Amino acid sequence: MPSSKRTSGCIPILVPPVPILVPHMSTEDSEILGYEIPAGTTLFVNVHAIHRDPALYERPLDFYPERFLGSEKDVHGFDFDLLPFGAGSRMCPGKGLGLAVVLYTVALFIQTCDLRLPENLKPEDLTDLIALRRNSLLQALVNPRIPKDLVMF
Repeated sequence: MPSSKRTSGCIPILVPPVPILVPHMSTEDSEILGYEIPAGTTLFVNVHAIHRDPALYERPLDFYPERFLGSEKDVHGFDFDLLPFGAGSRMCPGKGLGLAVVLYTVALFIQTCDLRLPENLKPEDLTDLIALRRNSLLQALVNPRIPKDLVMF
């Protein structure tokens, strides 16, 4: 289960539910990273760019759940470099449901399916198999392991 949670936690980082969070307005003059932000400024948080920043994440465009091993970071809005659902009182109300559905789907797929390569591909051909962008279509054979009437969707 911990491996499934790391895997399902990686998905909203690579493909956040929304690329830019709901706009916020500053209520007072502020300074962020040396930039002056006057009161009344509308602010947009670009989650898409934050999650792809190589200064924050090793191999940011790769599906790499191991990056969270030994890390306290999570998708619950307490780490400002990991915000797929926003943070604070305006966090996405569907976060819990979304994470549960992703975890359930990943676990169900792992439990009920065998994933194989077509005969024309070898594992060494898949160096960049799981990345945000691919130049070619992913080819895989998915076969059920158990009868479909035993699986509850």
